[in-house]
Amino acid sequence: MVSSPSLLILDEPTSGLDSNKAAKVLKILKKLAGHGHTIVFTIHQPSYLLYQQLDRLILLDRGETIYQGSSSKIKDYMIGLGVQVPNTSTISDLFMMEISAYKQQTQKYSSPFNADNYQTLIAPKI
Repeated sequence: MVSSPSLLILDEPTSGLDSNKAAKVLKILKKLAGHGHTIVFTIHQPSYLLYQQLDRLILLDRGETIYQGSSSKIKDYMIGLGVQVPNTSTISDLFMMEISAYKQQTQKYSSPFNADNYQTLIAPKI
């Protein structure tokens, strides 16, 4: 951070932190992003409050992109695939449960979504 990099790639910066500390880390990352830095990081099953702060998502299954786009549009994407999304669910938890349910039903781990419905949202080139 000393040299003010334009791109920062982090591996699970909130891992092992309590929700308060994780929120503080994410707040710092969002502040950096607001000042022109590109921040890319992995996060596993973020809390609802952390998820709400994310701008864009890339969701992967065995290294393949399942979704790429705005974090606010993942619910619509899942509904479009036929996944029931209750209003009371935390979308990040629901997504992981859908993958787990698919794995249990098929006893193999491949993409939980019908390939006919699969659509990747491509970020515009700058």
